[in-house]
Amino acid sequence: MFLLDGAVVTSASDLTNASKCEFAFARQLDVKLELADPIAIDEDPMLKRAGSLGGEHEERWLDRYRAQFGNSVAAIERAG
Repeated sequence: MFLLDGAVVTSASDLTNASKCEFAFARQLDVKLELADPIAIDEDPMLKRAGSLGGEHEERWLDRYRAQFGNSVAAIERAG
């Protein structure tokens, strides 16, 4: 979810989360609109590890595609 020219733009994931818990969606919107402070969430080591392994997996596949298809493979840089 983000703001674009004052309008709220939601993703499919945002809408899925809203269908599970409307309060959580509204709370997230309040934070985006700066009506509430974000809630500090402790880092989840398992989630961090899974993300790291997923990134390594994607890099291995990207290397395979580059080896097989050469310069015709386009890679999109990760957002910060």
